[in-house]
Amino acid sequence: MAEDWFREVWCSHGRAIVSYCAYSTGSKTDAEDVASDVFLALLERASVRGIPENVEAWLYAVARNRCASYHRATGRQLRLLSRLEGPPQSPGDVSIWNDVELWAAMRALDERSRMVVYLRLFEDRSFPDISRLLGRKESAVKMTYYRALDRIRKSIKPARSGNVSTASSGGVQSVE
Repeated sequence: MAEDWFREVWCSHGRAIVSYCAYSTGSKTDAEDVASDVFLALLERASVRGIPENVEAWLYAVARNRCASYHRATGRQLRLLSRLEGPPQSPGDVSIWNDVELWAAMRALDERSRMVVYLRLFEDRSFPDISRLLGRKESAVKMTYYRALDRIRKSIKPARSGNVSTASSGGVQSVE
């Protein structure tokens, strides 16, 4: 049966692949996600080209590549967050970025702005390159990019600023 070979491979190599991914990612949860992707890739590969001759070597090669992709994605997120937030104002000024807030802010952008931000921050494209890809003037691309970053900052900052609104004397007062 088709399920038998997969169950055998999982029982023989699953724990080792998850452990390797945990070592590489530093997170059990992320390791389980990456390892799931590895075994899904095995199923996809088997359905198209058959089971690899050396399954263990193939699993480790794919796990290494998927972990590298994980690190690239994590690095992109950190670069994006540091560019949006800027340097801390003081040693105690460390904000905790909530990915849900960030991605909600990104989704709130119009498609053109979202594409410019994506190309610039996630693919590390230059403004001239983005301009060429989108068929727009470089100055328009820069303006779109900086305005989009400003909108993202503004939508995230209120939740992270630590301001508390209190009612006093019939008005609302902001306390920092």
